[in-house]
Amino acid sequence: MHYEGTSVLSDSINVDIVQECVEYLKRGKAAGVDGLMAEHIWFAHPDVKVHLTWLFTMLYKHSVVPDDFGRGIVIHLLKNVDGSRFTADNYRGITLSPVISKLFEMVLLSQFTDQLTSDSLQFGFKPKSSRSHAIFTSVAFLGFHKGEAPTHPFLPLPPSLPPCRSLPPLPRPYLPPIPGLHSPPLRSRPLKSS
Repeated sequence: MHYEGTSVLSDSINVDIVQECVEYLKRGKAAGVDGLMAEHIWFAHPDVKVHLTWLFTMLYKHSVVPDDFGRGIVIHLLKNVDGSRFTADNYRGITLSPVISKLFEMVLLSQFTDQLTSDSLQFGFKPKSSRSHAIFTSVAFLGFHKGEAPTHPFLPLPPSLPPCRSLPPLPRPYLPPIPGLHSPPLRSRPLKSS
């Protein structure tokens, strides 16, 4: 995502916005490095939300984020219980972040969502898009490049991708050897023009 717009908040950060974002925090999740969970903020006295509003306003106005907002605990989760527990590929990592940093992120996103855009090639972590779209695109491209119809047994062929067999092979770039890695001396080699 990249930011397109002014650096002025559409509305000032206020307690109502913070309270609304607190209500969207996922409860029942593990605590981060600070030991706080969403329930701590959810059930806190209303004065805590006032103080968080002041904190978030000052962080935004001074363009500062505490270093502790970037700290987290990495947990390795087993992907497939039936698979090998000794293979690194059978694990995925998640990071337990501080709940205050999550709340600050939610407050900023609530203010700047209309001004944030992402590339059309971004598949994950955006609405109405998933990893299966990226897999289909990759499989379709590879099949398309080999002259095959872009189909996959698990993914339907969208009507917007007709089969095509006229794509020329990708050119292989010339990469000179890296000095010091038991390679022959560098020779200049002209690029072939087609």
